[in-house]
This record gives sequence, structure tokens and C-alpha cells, in this order.
Amino acid sequence: MSATEVVTSLDQTRTDMVVISGGEPLLQQKALLPILEKASRRGWWIEVETAGTVAPTAETTALVSRFNVSPKLANSGNDLERRYIPVALDALQATGKAAWKFVAQGVADLDEAGEWIELHKLEPVYIMPEGVTVDALSRHSQTIAEAVVARGWNLTTRLHILLYGNRRGV
Repeated sequence: MSATEVVTSLDQTRTDMVVISGGEPLLQQKALLPILEKASRRGWWIEVETAGTVAPTAETTALVSRFNVSPKLANSGNDLERRYIPVALDALQATGKAAWKFVAQGVADLDEAGEWIELHKLEPVYIMPEGVTVDALSRHSQTIAEAVVARGWNLTTRLHILLYGNRRGV
């Protein structure tokens, strides 16, 4: 679809907010600019979901309302050099538009996140327990809740898992 077709389709939903996600949207910043520009002209709130491995351009930053940044920790199974790009974290924090979410299974994950948060002065910080089942989500929530609160971070959950399990299309 062209940018015009995408935004025309969104116009029909009477939305006032757009979230761009999937893969790593910031790898395609140049191609996204026409959509971001059209959405911005309509006064829509625009969020971009990113892993924090690509720095946003000035053009992208000017059009985005918020970057939802979810850096991958060791628990993701990704190699450190692919998931930790300091210059990208610093650039996203410097926009003044970033919210940071880390997915944690246990306190060791909080320690890793804490190193990055302190080093890069990341804020605001949200910690989400990992889990694709209610049992796993509950177990990880109980494991990390006190430590998250003690560090002054926000604890969030995966409401869709609690309500619907791991079903798609709900």
C-alpha cells in the first residue's frame, strides 16, 4: 500500500493514534516518513515501537510523539552485539520522547536492565514480566515485583495474556 492508501484506510477508522511496530520500524525510517507526515498533519498521536538498536533521524523524531523502546536483555537469547547498541539508546533518550520497557523473568534481568538504565540515564522505565501463559506471567510477576518497586521503576503486565491467554485475533 502507498502512504496515501495507508492513511486513507486509517481515516476510515476515525483514529487519532497510530502505533508503528513489527520487526524494527526504524530500519525503514525513510520509507515511513510519508506516513508519519500525513498522520502528523492530521494531528494524530504517533508511537513507534523499537528495540532500541537503531537511532532515529531528526526527521523521524520531529514527527513521532513517543518511542516505545524495548531493549532486549540476555533472556531474549540474542547476542549482546546485536541487542545492545549504546549510541542508539543514547539517541533515543536524547529525543525526550522515549519510554523504556524491559522484559524480565527474574532479578538477574533487572540487574542487567539496571546497568543500562544507569549508564544511559534511561527514563521513564517500565518492567514487564515475561510470559505467554497466565501461569508464567504470574510466576515471573511474583519473582520480580518487589525488586522492581524497590528500584523505583514501574511494573506493568501483559493484560491480553491475563484476559485471553496467548490466542491471536482476540
